Amino acid sequence: MPYIELPERQLRMYYVCNVKIAPNSDFPPGWDPESYLLDPEKPTLLFVHAGTCSAQAFTGQFGDARLVQAYNLIAFDSRFHGRTESTSPTFGPEVPFNVEDAADDLMAAMDTLGFTDILMVGEGSLGASTCTWTAIKRPHQVKAIVLVSPGFIDPPVEVADMMLHNWYPLACRNKNGGGDQTGGLPDEAIQVIHSFSATSTAKEADAKRICNTSKLDVGHTFLTSKQLH
Repeated sequence: MPYIELPERQLRMYYVCNVKIAPNSDFPPGWDPESYLLDPEKPTLLFVHAGTCSAQAFTGQFGDARLVQAYNLIAFDSRFHGRTESTSPTFGPEVPFNVEDAADDLMAAMDTLGFTDILMVGEGSLGASTCTWTAIKRPHQVKAIVLVSPGFIDPPVEVADMMLHNWYPLACRNKNGGGDQTGGLPDEAIQVIHSFSATSTAKEADAKRICNTSKLDVGHTFLTSKQLH
Protein backbone atom coordinates (compact mmCIF):
# COMPACT_ATOMS: atom_id res chain seq x y z
CA MET A 1 0.00 0.00 0.00
CA PRO A 2 2.07 2.99 -1.23
CA TYR A 3 1.93 6.20 0.78
CA ILE A 4 4.04 9.33 0.60
CA GLU A 5 4.81 10.88 3.96
CA LEU A 6 4.42 14.66 3.77
CA PRO A 7 5.04 15.94 7.31
CA GLU A 8 5.18 19.56 6.20
CA ARG A 9 1.65 19.12 4.84
CA GLN A 10 0.56 16.92 7.79
CA LEU A 11 -0.44 14.30 5.26
CA ARG A 12 0.05 10.66 4.28
CA MET A 13 -0.85 10.68 0.60
CA TYR A 14 -1.94 7.44 -1.04
CA TYR A 15 -1.12 6.78 -4.69
CA VAL A 16 -1.10 4.10 -7.36
CA CYS A 17 1.61 3.89 -10.00
CA ASN A 18 1.82 1.70 -13.12
CA VAL A 19 -0.67 -0.78 -11.66
CA LYS A 20 -1.62 -3.78 -13.76
CA ILE A 21 -5.33 -3.57 -14.64
CA ALA A 22 -7.15 -5.77 -17.11
CA PRO A 23 -9.03 -3.80 -19.80
CA ASN A 24 -12.61 -2.87 -18.91
CA SER A 25 -12.25 -3.91 -15.28
CA ASP A 26 -13.01 -2.09 -12.04
CA PHE A 27 -11.15 -1.92 -8.74
CA PRO A 28 -13.04 -4.35 -6.49
CA PRO A 29 -14.13 -2.67 -3.22
CA GLY A 30 -11.30 -2.65 -0.71
CA TRP A 31 -8.73 -3.88 -3.21
CA ASP A 32 -5.33 -2.22 -3.00
CA PRO A 33 -3.48 -2.82 -6.30
CA GLU A 34 0.26 -3.36 -6.38
CA SER A 35 2.20 -0.39 -7.73
CA TYR A 36 5.36 -0.60 -9.82
CA LEU A 37 8.37 1.68 -10.25
CA LEU A 38 8.44 4.51 -12.76
CA ASP A 39 10.09 3.72 -16.08
CA PRO A 40 12.71 6.45 -16.66
CA GLU A 41 12.38 5.96 -20.43
CA LYS A 42 8.72 7.03 -20.46
CA PRO A 43 7.02 10.39 -19.79
CA THR A 44 4.77 10.51 -16.72
CA LEU A 45 1.03 11.08 -17.01
CA LEU A 46 -0.55 12.08 -13.69
CA PHE A 47 -4.31 11.80 -13.11
CA VAL A 48 -6.17 14.00 -10.62
CA HIS A 49 -9.65 12.83 -9.68
CA ALA A 50 -12.89 14.75 -9.22
CA GLY A 51 -14.49 15.54 -5.88
CA THR A 52 -16.06 12.55 -4.07
CA CYS A 53 -13.88 10.24 -6.20
CA SER A 54 -10.40 8.77 -5.79
CA ALA A 55 -7.62 7.21 -7.84
CA GLN A 56 -10.08 4.38 -8.51
CA ALA A 57 -11.81 6.67 -11.01
CA PHE A 58 -9.02 6.00 -13.52
CA THR A 59 -9.23 2.22 -13.79
CA GLY A 60 -10.08 2.64 -17.46
CA GLN A 61 -6.86 4.54 -18.12
CA PHE A 62 -4.67 2.14 -16.13
CA GLY A 63 -6.14 -0.67 -18.23
CA ASP A 64 -5.74 1.13 -21.57
CA ALA A 65 -2.90 -0.56 -23.50
CA ARG A 66 -2.25 2.60 -25.53
CA LEU A 67 -1.54 4.66 -22.41
CA VAL A 68 0.30 1.85 -20.62
CA GLN A 69 2.68 1.47 -23.54
CA ALA A 70 3.39 5.19 -23.90
CA TYR A 71 3.44 6.55 -20.32
CA ASN A 72 4.10 6.04 -16.67
CA LEU A 73 0.61 6.27 -15.16
CA ILE A 74 0.14 7.58 -11.64
CA ALA A 75 -2.80 8.86 -9.59
CA PHE A 76 -3.09 10.19 -6.04
CA ASP A 77 -5.97 10.29 -3.58
CA SER A 78 -6.45 13.96 -2.74
CA ARG A 79 -6.83 15.19 0.84
CA PHE A 80 -10.17 14.09 2.37
CA HIS A 81 -10.54 11.47 -0.39
CA GLY A 82 -9.88 7.75 -0.68
CA ARG A 83 -7.09 6.30 1.45
CA THR A 84 -5.12 9.53 1.95
CA GLU A 85 -4.80 10.31 5.66
CA SER A 86 -4.12 13.45 7.64
CA THR A 87 -1.44 13.06 10.31
CA SER A 88 -2.93 15.86 12.40
CA PRO A 89 -6.24 15.52 14.29
CA THR A 90 -6.84 19.24 13.70
CA PHE A 91 -7.48 18.59 10.00
CA GLY A 92 -10.94 17.56 8.90
CA PRO A 93 -13.74 18.44 6.50
CA GLU A 94 -14.62 21.52 8.57
CA VAL A 95 -11.14 23.03 8.14
CA PRO A 96 -10.93 25.68 5.36
CA PHE A 97 -9.33 24.11 2.32
CA ASN A 98 -9.37 25.11 -1.34
CA VAL A 99 -8.08 23.84 -4.66
CA GLU A 100 -4.84 25.84 -4.37
CA ASP A 101 -4.18 23.92 -1.15
CA ALA A 102 -4.89 20.70 -3.07
CA ALA A 103 -2.33 21.76 -5.68
CA ASP A 104 0.22 22.44 -2.92
CA ASP A 105 -0.39 18.91 -1.57
CA LEU A 106 0.13 17.48 -5.03
CA MET A 107 3.31 19.45 -5.68
CA ALA A 108 4.76 18.28 -2.36
CA ALA A 109 4.07 14.68 -3.42
CA MET A 110 5.60 15.31 -6.85
CA ASP A 111 8.75 16.72 -5.24
CA THR A 112 9.04 13.75 -2.90
CA LEU A 113 8.88 11.36 -5.85
CA GLY A 114 11.39 13.45 -7.78
CA PHE A 115 9.19 14.33 -10.77
CA THR A 116 10.70 16.66 -13.35
CA ASP A 117 8.51 16.83 -16.47
CA ILE A 118 4.91 15.65 -16.20
CA LEU A 119 1.65 15.64 -18.14
CA MET A 120 -1.60 15.98 -16.21
CA VAL A 121 -5.24 14.98 -16.59
CA GLY A 122 -7.73 16.59 -14.21
CA GLU A 123 -11.35 15.47 -13.94
CA GLY A 124 -14.22 17.57 -12.58
CA SER A 125 -13.94 20.91 -10.85
CA LEU A 126 -11.53 19.61 -8.17
CA GLY A 127 -9.22 17.70 -10.51
CA ALA A 128 -9.22 20.31 -13.28
CA SER A 129 -8.65 23.20 -10.87
CA THR A 130 -5.88 21.34 -9.06
CA CYS A 131 -4.12 20.69 -12.39
CA THR A 132 -4.52 24.31 -13.46
CA TRP A 133 -3.09 25.65 -10.20
CA THR A 134 -0.18 23.22 -10.46
CA ALA A 135 0.56 24.24 -14.04
CA ILE A 136 0.43 27.93 -13.13
CA LYS A 137 2.82 27.45 -10.22
CA ARG A 138 5.11 24.98 -12.00
CA PRO A 139 5.18 25.97 -15.71
CA HIS A 140 8.70 24.56 -16.03
CA GLN A 141 7.53 21.18 -14.73
CA VAL A 142 4.00 20.69 -16.10
CA LYS A 143 4.31 20.30 -19.85
CA ALA A 144 0.64 19.81 -20.70
CA ILE A 145 -2.77 19.35 -19.08
CA VAL A 146 -6.11 17.88 -20.09
CA LEU A 147 -9.17 19.29 -18.31
CA VAL A 148 -12.16 16.93 -18.32
CA SER A 149 -15.53 18.44 -17.30
CA PRO A 150 -13.80 21.31 -15.47
CA GLY A 151 -17.03 22.96 -14.31
CA PHE A 152 -17.80 26.64 -13.99
CA ILE A 153 -15.09 29.28 -14.09
CA ASP A 154 -17.35 31.43 -11.91
CA PRO A 155 -20.22 29.28 -10.55
CA PRO A 156 -23.65 30.92 -10.33
CA VAL A 157 -24.71 31.63 -6.75
CA GLU A 158 -27.64 29.22 -6.99
CA VAL A 159 -25.32 26.35 -8.00
CA ALA A 160 -22.98 26.94 -5.07
CA ASP A 161 -25.97 27.23 -2.72
CA MET A 162 -27.46 23.98 -4.02
CA MET A 163 -24.17 22.08 -3.63
CA LEU A 164 -23.57 23.40 -0.12
CA HIS A 165 -27.07 23.05 1.35
CA ASN A 166 -28.62 20.24 -0.70
CA TRP A 167 -25.88 17.98 -1.97
CA TYR A 168 -23.12 18.21 0.66
CA PRO A 169 -25.23 16.88 3.59
CA LEU A 170 -26.38 13.98 1.41
CA ALA A 171 -22.83 13.22 0.26
CA CYS A 172 -21.64 13.07 3.88
CA ARG A 173 -24.48 10.84 5.13
CA ASN A 174 -22.51 7.58 4.95
CA LYS A 175 -19.12 9.04 5.96
CA ASN A 176 -17.30 8.57 9.27
CA GLY A 177 -19.42 5.60 10.36
CA GLY A 178 -22.76 7.27 9.67
CA GLY A 179 -25.68 6.09 7.57
CA ASP A 180 -25.05 2.66 6.08
CA GLN A 181 -21.34 2.98 7.06
CA THR A 182 -20.14 2.18 3.53
CA GLY A 183 -18.62 5.59 2.89
CA GLY A 184 -20.37 5.63 -0.49
CA LEU A 185 -22.77 8.15 -1.97
CA PRO A 186 -26.46 7.48 -1.19
CA ASP A 187 -28.96 7.35 -4.02
CA GLU A 188 -30.31 10.80 -3.14
CA ALA A 189 -26.86 12.34 -3.70
CA ILE A 190 -26.55 10.54 -7.02
CA GLN A 191 -29.94 11.95 -8.05
CA VAL A 192 -28.71 15.50 -7.39
CA ILE A 193 -25.61 14.86 -9.51
CA HIS A 194 -27.77 13.32 -12.21
CA SER A 195 -30.11 16.31 -12.38
CA PHE A 196 -27.22 18.77 -12.26
CA SER A 197 -24.74 17.11 -14.63
CA ALA A 198 -26.38 14.48 -16.83
CA THR A 199 -28.32 14.94 -20.04
CA SER A 200 -32.03 14.24 -20.21
CA THR A 201 -31.37 10.88 -21.87
CA ALA A 202 -28.84 9.67 -19.31
CA LYS A 203 -29.82 7.10 -16.73
CA GLU A 204 -29.22 7.49 -13.01
CA ALA A 205 -27.41 4.15 -13.07
CA ASP A 206 -24.93 5.68 -15.52
CA ALA A 207 -24.48 8.71 -13.28
CA LYS A 208 -23.78 6.42 -10.32
CA ARG A 209 -21.26 4.40 -12.32
CA ILE A 210 -19.48 7.56 -13.49
CA CYS A 211 -19.21 8.88 -9.93
CA ASN A 212 -17.73 5.64 -8.61
CA THR A 213 -15.45 4.41 -11.43
CA SER A 214 -15.15 6.93 -14.22
CA LYS A 215 -13.76 5.37 -17.40
CA LEU A 216 -12.90 8.27 -19.66
CA ASP A 217 -11.15 7.51 -22.92
CA VAL A 218 -8.34 10.04 -22.68
CA GLY A 219 -6.79 10.92 -26.00
CA HIS A 220 -3.38 12.38 -26.75
CA THR A 221 -4.33 16.02 -27.40
CA PHE A 222 -2.87 18.21 -24.67
CA LEU A 223 -3.15 21.84 -23.66
CA THR A 224 0.39 23.03 -23.05
CA SER A 225 1.09 24.87 -19.81
CA LYS A 226 2.45 27.83 -21.79
CA GLN A 227 -1.07 28.45 -23.06
CA LEU A 228 -2.20 29.08 -19.48
CA HIS A 229 -0.04 32.20 -19.10
